[in-house]
Amino acid sequence: MGQIILCETKEAERTYEFTSFHQTISTYEELCFCIREHFLFFVEEGISKELLQWIANDLEIRDLEQEWAKLSTPREKFQKLISCRNYFLPQEISVLMKKYDRYERMTDSERKVRLGDEYLKQKRYEKALKQYRMSDTREEDGRTLYNMAVCYAHQWDFETAKGLFFKSYQLTKRKRALEAYFSILMFQGEFASVKIMAGTDYPAFMKKWETWKQQWKQHSLEQKKTENNQYKKQKLKQWKREYRKEME
Repeated sequence: MGQIILCETKEAERTYEFTSFHQTISTYEELCFCIREHFLFFVEEGISKELLQWIANDLEIRDLEQEWAKLSTPREKFQKLISCRNYFLPQEISVLMKKYDRYERMTDSERKVRLGDEYLKQKRYEKALKQYRMSDTREEDGRTLYNMAVCYAHQWDFETAKGLFFKSYQLTKRKRALEAYFSILMFQGEFASVKIMAGTDYPAFMKKWETWKQQWKQHSLEQKKTENNQYKKQKLKQWKREYRKEME
């Protein structure tokens, strides 16, 4: 028999928006969803005074604000935030705190890369690039170079993206990096070059290319942003249904 989630807090009339990942919430349950989905932002940026006041005044969880001053470290404050009401199970809280501790032990460069990855997931390419560029290890990290290339490609800087995809392939020998490099060449009209370099893999690549080309044409950057917001709302509703079902 699992835990039953109780509606312990009210739904706020005034919503709260997280500007770092563009999510609007109105309940403590939705706040828990954001903590799970966008964990790094809470660790990196901490708990803002505005969020704390919204929780106290709009959700009427006043005991959290009252105890806040007694907590001396960001870690203690984060743990209090996720455990002040009956949503996360003890084992879930333990997992989140272990994740918090692992992130705290990372080097500054590693943290920049992780934050860049989070921005990339949200399709916020310039913000992702800003974090990647601040990482001291990016030139030796094929995975980071690949992600940077994805950002440049979505900003229509194909020349830079092409160079980074190829450098990523040189470091990792991963097929997807080479295929991404070929895709940029195709966008630039270098069809014969791709056919020569791909060799026996050319027919398989062309099947993938036709799919990628259609996807690229169908979505503008603004459309992606709109779809991303709709996706977030759908994911939030799905999480509520699934999480509550797990706890029954």
